[in-house]
Amino acid sequence: MSAKPKAASVPRHAARCYSYIRFSTPAQAEGSSLARQLRYASDYAKKHGLVLDESLRMFDAGKSAFHGRHVKQGGALHEFLKRIEAGMVEPGSVLVLESWDRFSRQTPMAAFRLLSEIIEAGISVVTATNGKRWDKESMTKDEWSLLEVIVDMSRAHKESSRKSELIKGAIREKCEGWLKGEYKGKVGGVQTDPNWVKWDDDAQRFVLDEERAEPMRRMIHYYMAGYGSIRITEALAEEGLAISEKYPTSRVRQIITSPALKGVKTINVDGATFSLEGYYPALLSADRYDELQLVVSKRSFRQGLKGEVPGIITGQKITYCGYCGTLMAGQNIKASAPRAKPRADGLPNQRRLRCYRYYFFGERCPGGDSCMVAPIEHAILEYCSDQFNLSALLEGNDEPDPLMKSLAAARKRVAATEAKLAKITRALLADEGDAPQTFVKLTRELESEKRGHEQEVQRLEREVGVQTRVRPSTAKEWKRIKSSALALHFAGRMTARRLFSEAFERVEIFMHNFNGALVGYKGDTSGMIALHLLSKRGVSRLLLIDRLSGALVQGFDVNRAKLEKLRVPLAEHAAKQRAAA
Repeated sequence: MSAKPKAASVPRHAARCYSYIRFSTPAQAEGSSLARQLRYASDYAKKHGLVLDESLRMFDAGKSAFHGRHVKQGGALHEFLKRIEAGMVEPGSVLVLESWDRFSRQTPMAAFRLLSEIIEAGISVVTATNGKRWDKESMTKDEWSLLEVIVDMSRAHKESSRKSELIKGAIREKCEGWLKGEYKGKVGGVQTDPNWVKWDDDAQRFVLDEERAEPMRRMIHYYMAGYGSIRITEALAEEGLAISEKYPTSRVRQIITSPALKGVKTINVDGATFSLEGYYPALLSADRYDELQLVVSKRSFRQGLKGEVPGIITGQKITYCGYCGTLMAGQNIKASAPRAKPRADGLPNQRRLRCYRYYFFGERCPGGDSCMVAPIEHAILEYCSDQFNLSALLEGNDEPDPLMKSLAAARKRVAATEAKLAKITRALLADEGDAPQTFVKLTRELESEKRGHEQEVQRLEREVGVQTRVRPSTAKEWKRIKSSALALHFAGRMTARRLFSEAFERVEIFMHNFNGALVGYKGDTSGMIALHLLSKRGVSRLLLIDRLSGALVQGFDVNRAKLEKLRVPLAEHAAKQRAAA
């Protein structure tokens, strides 16, 4: 009877051995591949008297080596390279992997560059399937080993490239079949499907997972109400719900813009985009989804700090400086003086409305930098609480709808860009030689410009559609929330914010020097602010309000010619500033 062989003794200061394991799909971890790859490093360490470093066991499950995702931020191999660079992996260490296709399936040049980076740091790489060790010394002495590595890497890349083309072809066929109504099965990998649906084998279709769908519905509700991502996460937690275990705040933005909410799966295959309608059960109707996307496009995406006072007239790309046309932003100031104490309720000591031209362009606005926001909020809430005023704003007039004017202009820009592209294409087809680089560059620029114009057309079409469906607000609604909004109650301000965005296309603030636009007014305007309101229905109104209280002094019909004269040409103003400096 033979005795069992003893395990090799490990020297006290033996070199370290690291294992690297990668799967293209997480499902592969459930098979024998994981156990096999784990065993390679352990066996190699025992055989050669190395210390298997258990503190850095590198797994890249679901990371593609063909696209290089395993060496990008978040990949285990990326972390290993960072540790080498930081000196945390000592020269003489060994990295064990199953084969070169686990290490990389990128182009041979990219794969070899990655290998060189590791070997140049004095670290050996072992491919366990053939038991070979690759290091600086062996690859310098044996030139054929260098060729062998490159050939194996090239083979791995070609195999992945072939599989990738086959998979793309199969996905394209399924997409085309789905659009024709000839195929209704799964398309693409399961990792591309949202987590609020699950596949029903009996029905052979996706169905809602109600346990996961409910947090999504509540998240959308809060977002539409104006909540930021942190506020949404907190509100869901209070209800015992969560949209994600990890990084829920960053998931909000990803989810609310996903077409999967309306049941559409979008797949990109070699530059072609397929939108599969009805692929998933819809959480939102198409109309409701359009409303959500309109809110997304209008809002500046902020996390929403705890205790923050939400802006009613800012953060939705509606309120502008009347002089220079720059967006106005709200600023909450906790204490206005060095000795000022913060409020006990955590709310700001001051809230100001600021023209951000200086912060964007480094030039001071001719209309002034800032004013208190409370009087302006008071004036708008008070004005819209009167049904006569609100009806005049929302019923429209004989002038073209500003949205329709913008949409017509955007469509015209698309057509003009298409005409330029067609002209260049005809010139290229007429040229039998190679296309001049100037033409190629110009074509790419025009195509990019066209995509931008088309996106703007889509946004405006969505907004026009939403606007025709939105029920006009009533003065009773404005009056009901006025007190709570001015008292800085969160829910009241969220409602006021929504009513404001539904009623107004643009609001312009004139803080100083607006006398020229006030037809027939002879009084002193030194303590006043002018508001130019443009409703969604194309109605303009100019309000003169008290700078401190927000009380309405007088309303005026808009004289557009006189209003335009207030807009100081920016180039002229900048030149004056430079001359003064």
